[in-house]
Amino acid sequence: MESPRFDTETGQRLEQFPPVPKPEPPTLDLKTEKVLIGDENEEQRPDSEKSTEVQPELPADYLENDERYKGLVQEASREYLKSPRNDGLDYDKFLKREGYTWQNEKLIDKSGKEVMFPSQLLSGDPYMDAVKNAKEKFANEYPEDSNKYTEREKIRIYEDPSSDPAYKSLDREILASTNRLIADSQRRRGLENADEERRLWDRENYLNNLHGWSRFVTLFPEKAAAYASKNEFIAKELSNREK
Repeated sequence: MESPRFDTETGQRLEQFPPVPKPEPPTLDLKTEKVLIGDENEEQRPDSEKSTEVQPELPADYLENDERYKGLVQEASREYLKSPRNDGLDYDKFLKREGYTWQNEKLIDKSGKEVMFPSQLLSGDPYMDAVKNAKEKFANEYPEDSNKYTEREKIRIYEDPSSDPAYKSLDREILASTNRLIADSQRRRGLENADEERRLWDRENYLNNLHGWSRFVTLFPEKAAAYASKNEFIAKELSNREK
């Protein structure tokens, strides 16, 4: 049996096993004077120490790949095909001619199967109308996700700028604005010949491009930097801003 040991300074007997260390005193939050008890009481921890809550990801990378949005596009397309149009397009005659019928609100093809993607029967403005309607419904039903997709789209770079909705929309807007100005000039003062009309069109179109793409650079700086090599007006605006 091992002989007992004594502390040479105090003379007290030393136990065979070291004493259990005393627990550390509780830590206090200097602002609230509340006791902090590790991660078990997250609400009592200072804001700077709280764990960061991970926000749920969007269900798709971009809006057009979101299954909810896809469903709304098909729904809007189906409604478009069912509604009488005033734009000269008679889809009722087209559907009947191609063997399509409506059964219990479903579009059925001539083989008896439901048309799952009625948007494929639309093109041009009718299709764009359906897409616009779907985007509006998505924004109303899922406002938070819609805003997140919008923010993502602002910095999204397309390999072909003409595939970028923001780029394509502005390009169309510039052309339409120029044509409206020319039509207005013809009504107000008349244009003597085709050469005069062309010169006026070129001048107005140039000015509209300058102003339009300047606005694009402001709204979409990341897109502008990526598309500068393919658009002289964007390149010129970026160059002017660097001076």
